Amino acid sequence: MNLVAPSTLDEAWDRHIEDSLQLLDYLPAANPRRWVDMGSGAGFPGLVAAYCLPGTKVHLIESRQKKCRFLETVAEALAIKDRVTVHAERIESLRGPKADIISARACAALTKLFDWGLRFQAKDTLWILPKGRSAEEEIETAREGFDFDLAAQPSRTDPDARILLVRGVRRKRS
Repeated sequence: MNLVAPSTLDEAWDRHIEDSLQLLDYLPAANPRRWVDMGSGAGFPGLVAAYCLPGTKVHLIESRQKKCRFLETVAEALAIKDRVTVHAERIESLRGPKADIISARACAALTKLFDWGLRFQAKDTLWILPKGRSAEEEIETAREGFDFDLAAQPSRTDPDARILLVRGVRRKRS
């Protein structure tokens, strides 16, 4: 099913769980009511957020049916099915819900994430996006088509990675 890269299995806790947990450090004081995780794959960070934040409804968006069944099975096994909704469709075909938090991990370039995610953005939405070595290049490219407020934080799990904290994403007018 290829949920995670086989080369990362030996370091699953640091590479996937801890990498997802660190995103929770950047949440606003009040826990979010609604979190949208685009391209959820194996459920990182969406399932981790749902498990750690009992008051938060997490929407996992994943187009591959097998992965969706996996996400639903894990949510049920963790007894968090009541606060997890798995959307088995392509991100660009989904309309809403509006979210307090938008995340995507190892899913797409920043420009594509903004293009997809604007439909979920509310007035005060915080985008929490872990990015690797290409972060600076992706930010530069995204600034060509979008305006946004950005703070980049170092990752605790990868010295080459950054956690992008983004607000106010809007398309530039041509």
